[in-house]
Amino acid sequence: MHWSRRQMMTAVAGAGGLAALGRLAWPGGATAAAPELGDGGLYIQPWFLDSFLELGDDLEDAAGEGKRFVVLWEQKGCIYCEKLHLINFVEPEIRDYMSANFSVLQLDIHGSRKVTDLDGEVLEERALARKQGIRYTPTIQFFVETREDAEAALAGGQPTEVLRLPGYLAPDDFLNVLRYVAERAYEREGIESFIDRGER
Repeated sequence: MHWSRRQMMTAVAGAGGLAALGRLAWPGGATAAAPELGDGGLYIQPWFLDSFLELGDDLEDAAGEGKRFVVLWEQKGCIYCEKLHLINFVEPEIRDYMSANFSVLQLDIHGSRKVTDLDGEVLEERALARKQGIRYTPTIQFFVETREDAEAALAGGQPTEVLRLPGYLAPDDFLNVLRYVAERAYEREGIESFIDRGER
């Protein structure tokens, strides 16, 4: 699914924006080598997380490295997933910024691997996708900073995400979304004003 900047901003605004932590949006350097297709038909980046699929542990490990934990949902044959890899991720600025600031776990929206969710529930990737309301690929979930933050959010019935990006964005806007999360700008302003300021 491809989203124009206007469509993405409308979706975010429709969810009330992201001015505060916990508000959910609408539901060193990497190598320059081209990504390879894995056995499951998904492109694999060398800087993606090699995980035991324990999301709480992955979040905790990411925080220990000074990174934010994200889950990237894809599926075989997704043309916009391909664009994400072959257009966005080949740009050195995007690749280096994302690998330096984010720990990226790739999951398959139709996959059968067992994943332990942040709340401790163990289920297959496809079941987790349904539980999380993942409808499009690519979709990126950007999570709270620490495992303690996630546990507090779950205890309070709050989202464990600070932002969800459903669909494909062109490189410039995609990089701005990464900066928005990495700089914790969601604590002070909505994403549209953040991107607008960056363009002036």
